Amino acid sequence: MGQGRTYDPLTLNHGIREECRSAVAGYLIGKRGGWEAARANKEHLEHKIKGFKQAIVVYETKLEEQKKIREESGFDLGLEGKVDELKANLKLIQKNLESSEEILVKTTREAEKAKKDLASTEARVKKVFSVRMDPKAKGYGIIVDYPTPCPRYQSNCALEPKVRAALLSLLGTETPLSCR
Repeated sequence: MGQGRTYDPLTLNHGIREECRSAVAGYLIGKRGGWEAARANKEHLEHKIKGFKQAIVVYETKLEEQKKIREESGFDLGLEGKVDELKANLKLIQKNLESSEEILVKTTREAEKAKKDLASTEARVKKVFSVRMDPKAKGYGIIVDYPTPCPRYQSNCALEPKVRAALLSLLGTETPLSCR
């Protein structure tokens, strides 16, 4: 049979080389997914904080209006209840704003860390594979391939020693068995 097995397009057995490529592509997609999730959380919090700030302005305006009415009309139990309710709601929104801003600081750090981790992973992957984005592809649209394909009719050709060494250092302890 020679050095490699004959490639059979009707089966799912594409060999160890394909398993390794698939595992590395999955790892890269996982890192990208982590970064996108962290970025989405950050954007959500920023939007939420903006809403809290707008709500504070609205409640402060309503509170000032109720205080003016109270000064002009004198003591009114119903009016006092409205003022107290506005104060309580304003205080609650301010606490939510403070809490969200604290969480945003942590989320921003996480997003930056995830972005650096993704960039580092992509740089290591690009030492071994060709990586390109295809907006027409389903899912993440990341295409990961070996820079040199196997010869025709061989699905399990040997990797060059420097590529094999780069694969082992690529993911450290997370290197799939098929890449070792």
